[in-house]
Amino acid sequence: MLKKGFTLIELIFTIVIIGILASVAIPKYQNLKAKAQMNNMFKVLNDGAQSAYSAYINAVELEGINENDVKLNNLIKISGKGWSYNSYGQGSYRYQDTSIGQDVLAFLSLVSASTTGYSYRRLTIHVNCNNISDQKTKEICIKKNDNKAISFNYLYL
Repeated sequence: MLKKGFTLIELIFTIVIIGILASVAIPKYQNLKAKAQMNNMFKVLNDGAQSAYSAYINAVELEGINENDVKLNNLIKISGKGWSYNSYGQGSYRYQDTSIGQDVLAFLSLVSASTTGYSYRRLTIHVNCNNISDQKTKEICIKKNDNKAISFNYLYL
């Protein structure tokens, strides 16, 4: 007599193996997702700053636009999940992802400043890894930032 099917022991072994694989794969996936979010945020900030610099030089030097009239949203457009524009001053783009933190995590802003007899514009990138609620994602953010100061002036214009 031939019986078709699996024995109880075979089913239990299969379930145990699937459970072990899942316990290893789920944390790896979560770290991969957090790393991808941080890579994306840093890439957008860096690309945005480079593009804004080129567009600023083009607008002021080639098109003759008054540098006081240049706003960041006229130079570049950043959109997507978590990105918003704040028109205060010469403008800034802010990144906030509520799945990893409640406060603003990063921003790229165009700032007017002056010192004795000299005025200038600067692009500032600021990343606040401390606003990330998940400890693992915070570690990835700090590591991605090479443990350097997380607020810096990208370019002086």
